[in-house]
Amino acid sequence: MPHLQVPSGTGKLDADAVAGYYRKLAQAYTAPFASGISRQRFFDVLRRKTYALTPPGANKGIQSMLLQVIDGKVYLLDPYEVPKNAKPFYRARLNEIIWLLSRLATAGRVRNTEFLLAIHDCVQTVNKEHTYRGAHFTESNPVFTIVSCNFSDNIPFPMWEDNADRGGGFESWDGYVKEYAADSTPWADKVSKAVFRGGNRPSMYFKDKADADTQCDAVGRTRLLHLAETEPTSFDVSIGGTCDGKHTALSRLTPQEQHHFKYILYAEGNCFWADRMNKQVFGPSAVIKQETPCGQFWEPLLRPYTHYIPTDFFFRDTSAQVAWAAAHDSETRAVVAAANEFAWNFLTLAGIETYVEVLLDEYTKRLAEPTIKLETGAIEVTNQKV
Repeated sequence: MPHLQVPSGTGKLDADAVAGYYRKLAQAYTAPFASGISRQRFFDVLRRKTYALTPPGANKGIQSMLLQVIDGKVYLLDPYEVPKNAKPFYRARLNEIIWLLSRLATAGRVRNTEFLLAIHDCVQTVNKEHTYRGAHFTESNPVFTIVSCNFSDNIPFPMWEDNADRGGGFESWDGYVKEYAADSTPWADKVSKAVFRGGNRPSMYFKDKADADTQCDAVGRTRLLHLAETEPTSFDVSIGGTCDGKHTALSRLTPQEQHHFKYILYAEGNCFWADRMNKQVFGPSAVIKQETPCGQFWEPLLRPYTHYIPTDFFFRDTSAQVAWAAAHDSETRAVVAAANEFAWNFLTLAGIETYVEVLLDEYTKRLAEPTIKLETGAIEVTNQKV
């Protein structure tokens, strides 16, 4: 959606300008629900406790919960006791969301509203046929999820994890990215290679995970490892994991050690995305970004060759893109500068809060039942951890 993309050279944007870009984005995310959002859609998902209660090909709803904001207070309906039963980082995501909503609600920045939240790594529902590993029952539902995908109407919402390795929580985020961005290596002294470190993740592209073992050199992060093995002058890649019986150990690099490279690769992890890009755009290396079907809430604002260097999903043109960057050094430095400018405008805590504020405003306009009543069983969680 080119009309959503932020140009280069914006300089520091004021709060109204940031809100303007985010409002257009929020309107795009909520456009599928122009005819209104019935509360029934929330419970269509929440009632999916077992596969017997779930339409064939749909995901169960056992990692979903209802969040309500009423008169400056935050309430949670959690019939499946997700914090007790889910992975620790899912619980952390929920607590970070409660912290953020509480901060906005108590300041009067969010009007009464309610939404269904799915806390896992993927979209909850899909709106069209696809060939990927995941839900296949087609439906349109405004579930808030960690990413948006081009085969789903789910609405992306910021989910941080309060984990230092992943950037910390919202409260410490600005300090974290300031530290992440610190760089002592002049551009001229950086290595003209593309760097990547991470674990092997069988791509969601494969409907059957086992099929990933048949295309280790062609798809996913192991494709990057293959490129590094065949083109060591262009790539510095280490992957931890196993593909087709071949195990590779991860040779770690700290973020500051990765800053020694002019280019840094973004490659999907789970569910067609990875939680890297929100940090990489603050950094001193040009991001070579895999184009994927899914991304975090802010990614449609990015402009290729302005904020990042694009590479196709299968990394077929990645070598050519590294060569392009090396041959266009000044343009590549401009990409880094524009990405940094974008990050400090849109991805600080203030920017994230602005997105949530305008998203909930646009979303709430779509609710068919605009008077929000406390749901039976919901408990107040304002400024609390669960």
